Amino acid sequence: VREKTVVTCTPSGFVDDDGDSPSYTFAWTVNGSPAGSSATLDGSAFDKGDELVCTVTPSDGTEDGEPVSSAAVTVANTAPVATSVTLSDLTPSTTDSLTATVAGVGDDDGDSVSLEYVWSVDSTAVRRVTRAGLTDTLDASAYAKGDTVQVAVTPTDGDDRGTTIVSGTATVQNTLPVVTALALSPDPAYTTTPLTATPTASDADGD
Repeated sequence: VREKTVVTCTPSGFVDDDGDSPSYTFAWTVNGSPAGSSATLDGSAFDKGDELVCTVTPSDGTEDGEPVSSAAVTVANTAPVATSVTLSDLTPSTTDSLTATVAGVGDDDGDSVSLEYVWSVDSTAVRRVTRAGLTDTLDASAYAKGDTVQVAVTPTDGDDRGTTIVSGTATVQNTLPVVTALALSPDPAYTTTPLTATPTASDADGD
């Protein structure tokens, strides 16, 4: 039985020597306190850790029989959920960090939910962190041009782990090279002096 379960009390073994048809009255208790009088009880009446008991009293329409109580049932924890995780960019360059954003996080029991983020580059885990936030960021230093990046997220409420969700795959793109300086020599120069241009350039991909 869990928080969102509808619990049904089903009597059986009714015997009446007169051959009369049975009817039943129901009495639910939650932790010993009255909680309902129908054959079913839904999650609005109980919480994780509560004990449920159903007591049934049979009747043949003329007299009531002896009440019979069920064994106590303890409401179990419900694992938390997260429905999706998306990456900030599926075609980042080698200088772009990536941010994962998780949506649809919830817990039927109202427990606090933490998220375990596992980042993988070319299928090898490079970052693992568990935190309450709905976002996490992988720095660009973790990957290079041509690498593929994914993140898997698992919600946990401290008792149970929910189903792991996985983002789409980002493929790291080439970064354009840049010229950072350009020197001309000699200085001074004259109308007959050949000039030499000396650039200073860099490439984030190491090309």
